[in-house]
Amino acid sequence: MADAESCTEVRVSDVSFMDRPWVKSLFSLALYILLPMLLTVRYGNKLLCARDGFLAVRMAAWGVIPHTAATISVTSLCALLELRGEKPMPAIRMKSITDEQCAALGEAIKKYASTAQTQLLSLPPSQALSQVGIKNLCRDAFAAPSRLTDLDLAGNAQLGDALPEALAPWLRGPRLRLQGLQLQECGLSARSIEAFGKLGLSGLQRLDLSWNSIRGSGAGLVQVLDAPMLRQLRLAYCDLCDEDISELAPGLAFCSLSFLSLLGNCITEVGVAALANHLAEAPKLEKLDLRENKISHGEALGRLAAAWAGVPGRAHKGTLAIRDNCFSKEETLKFQDTLMSMAI
Repeated sequence: MADAESCTEVRVSDVSFMDRPWVKSLFSLALYILLPMLLTVRYGNKLLCARDGFLAVRMAAWGVIPHTAATISVTSLCALLELRGEKPMPAIRMKSITDEQCAALGEAIKKYASTAQTQLLSLPPSQALSQVGIKNLCRDAFAAPSRLTDLDLAGNAQLGDALPEALAPWLRGPRLRLQGLQLQECGLSARSIEAFGKLGLSGLQRLDLSWNSIRGSGAGLVQVLDAPMLRQLRLAYCDLCDEDISELAPGLAFCSLSFLSLLGNCITEVGVAALANHLAEAPKLEKLDLRENKISHGEALGRLAAAWAGVPGRAHKGTLAIRDNCFSKEETLKFQDTLMSMAI
């Protein structure tokens, strides 16, 4: 009798364990993830599972992992956009790209434009990407009904001086859609800047040219400043010198910039004096970054402070950054105090 009761207790214990909610949930989750993988391999689409991130696509669609972990190929991106349905995907950051894949990527962005509503496309550094691929990509990626406005090509140094020609159709004329362009470390030169300036850049609002060696591009930068919609221009670590700044500074008088970064260049008090001569004529400029240059404390800084504070409200609401130059922390604080005392 005792043996029968013990056997009964064991059987009841076994059943109750399997009936526990967390066990059922774990089993269902494993089945839901593994079954599609097994079916994919069994029925011939092995590449989609092993190479193009089929599992990662599903997990990204469910919100388990970031979208960037699943966009390892154009095939996986299309699968992700299909699975997401009506859910927007404002930014697409590819993990890899080649010239051959660019056309398919542009078509995918255009096809899913109404549901994904993608505005930013970021391409990784890739030696297999050239101006040919960029042209093929943009042909569809920026065509109606696409909502794409920003393109990030940072790190693709092999593109170099051929980039302005590749992007030209989408920076001028009736196809204007490109509003933001990130070109850090793209192998650009002074020749590239001159080419961009000649395009007019009619619809461009944000441009990042940082980490390109563009010394001698002052005249070209003035043409870039002439872009009527340009609000942000980043020229960090571009090896710009006083001569470049002296050429660029007069362009501030008629530009629409609200933010200008000259971080990490070779500007001295000579360049600062050139900026001071024209800052009062640029009332829309609210943020100016001059950190990590070769500026010494002296008369030029005083003139810069006076020109900056000469625009009503700018000394209090704007930002003039001058840290990490050739003067002490105490002199930096003194400069800030002087700036505030001049505020209108």
